[in-house]
Amino acid sequence: MKKLIIIPILTICSLTTAQTSTNTSGGVATGTGGTASYTIGQVIYTEATGTGGTSSQGVQQPYETFEDATAEGILELDVLISLYPNPTTDMIIIQLNEVNSNMTYTVYDSKGASIASSIITDKQTTIPMHNRDTGVYVIHIKDKENRSKSFRIVKNK
Repeated sequence: MKKLIIIPILTICSLTTAQTSTNTSGGVATGTGGTASYTIGQVIYTEATGTGGTSSQGVQQPYETFEDATAEGILELDVLISLYPNPTTDMIIIQLNEVNSNMTYTVYDSKGASIASSIITDKQTTIPMHNRDTGVYVIHIKDKENRSKSFRIVKNK
């Protein structure tokens, strides 16, 4: 009789837990815009929407967006830019519909280190990637007024 009572009690206790997820890591990120705590591996989430945007709380979000901005607004190049092939193995081609004076490109690795840069002089510029490690790179293109666009490139073997 005691065994029959203990089994349902243990079953109920195993279904009610204080923690709803098992997290692998986490921390606190602080910047000029505020502070945010985060966890990696959490599968249950809530979504908060406000005037500044939407935040999916509790979900590992691997995509990063960034913009070059000033107090007056976002400064973006108004030139049509194509980067191809993406993903790449050997090279990236920057194709522009027009070349403004003093346009440059800079290639950043996944750690944010600048690994290559040059002045863009033609509508088509080739960036060699054959000697680079497999990974994700950011190519930042800007003109003399600091208007810019950034592109994420994947390098395969």
